[in-house]
Amino acid sequence: ELERRLIRLVSECGLVGRLAIVRAIAAECSVSVATARNLSELCADPRVAGTSSPSLRRSVTETLLDGVSGAGDDIDLLGLLAPVLTMSSVPEDQKCTFDFLVPENPTGHYVLNLALPAEHLTAEYLLIMNMWLVESAKLRSTPDLSQAGNYQFLRNEALGGDRFLYTPGWVLPSSGMLDFNLVASRRPPRASRTLPDEAWKGLLALLSGALLPMAVAVLCLSRVSPLFYVSCEQALQALELLRQDSSESPGTVEQALLCMLFFRIKDYWNARSVLFPGKPMEFRLAACERSLGRLNVADPLRIHGASLTFRLDSHEDRQLCRLLLAVAWQEGGFALDAKRFARCAYGPGEQSLEALPAPPEWWAKVGVPMRGVFAVNYAGDDGNVKLRRRLARQYCGWEL
Repeated sequence: ELERRLIRLVSECGLVGRLAIVRAIAAECSVSVATARNLSELCADPRVAGTSSPSLRRSVTETLLDGVSGAGDDIDLLGLLAPVLTMSSVPEDQKCTFDFLVPENPTGHYVLNLALPAEHLTAEYLLIMNMWLVESAKLRSTPDLSQAGNYQFLRNEALGGDRFLYTPGWVLPSSGMLDFNLVASRRPPRASRTLPDEAWKGLLALLSGALLPMAVAVLCLSRVSPLFYVSCEQALQALELLRQDSSESPGTVEQALLCMLFFRIKDYWNARSVLFPGKPMEFRLAACERSLGRLNVADPLRIHGASLTFRLDSHEDRQLCRLLLAVAWQEGGFALDAKRFARCAYGPGEQSLEALPAPPEWWAKVGVPMRGVFAVNYAGDDGNVKLRRRLARQYCGWEL
């Protein structure tokens, strides 16, 4: 009854009045998905509005979105998002970059035109978010997972195509193309639960049957991603669905999906073996390591038997190398036994590596060099799981 009265009240107002009423509703109470959809469609119905107003429908949808009740279980919410993200009638100068920004799960790749006010504002927001993540991580004494050893959550920064290293004192310019990855490496709480398999399959079926480009479907999913956690197997199901349905730039869309889901994975200690199995998935692994960071993607529990190459002038490579040597040193009885290394080579570059029987022991005792390239294959077995878990907490921030 209240919903019918609300819709009747909105239908009797002009376009501006409708948006004012909707804003008041969103500020004071939550609504169901059905009510939100009815209000959204009402504002675009020419029989009621007198004129079709897609921009008003878009504003109404966005206003109500965060207050929708039961969104964690109601996958029908994606049906409400789809018209917003696919609305071709919205002029380019009215499209806002904030449509594709999810503050609760901001991990992703951003390319922003700083000459546009909306995108400049988005860049400012993301830099402030990075500062918050840095201070929060320091307060919790989590390990430094950054690309350059500066504790920043930004990676691969470039301005106008030229790489640079972001520092807290860097001033955001008023123009130019800013390109970077933001990696909010917050793992799911121990008490969290994954989305039930039935609900997840229904969600994927909805995405597959929506007749939307997969890139848009991934954006829709990202808007509700803060409301759920998934298992590695569920994330793999989404990737397989994407590979079946995507015909445009599948690698780019897959990467966006992986970045969006990676820190929503509850059993993240299985991510390496489930999502990147063997050589066929090396391209996916390399792309994720570049976007998310080697320390975030690493699997200390299964670090043996893999051919690894470390550029020791990179903080994250150096840290991962230290982790491997700590495993080999302690599992080898505080010695680096040559029998435990199927391959070991070091040199100034990848094309000038010289074979070694084993890494020098002072690398494990003191630290690895700050320059050069180190290629290694640790040929151990499953080893000391308790030790590897402890090192995973120390170097990779695992919360086991």
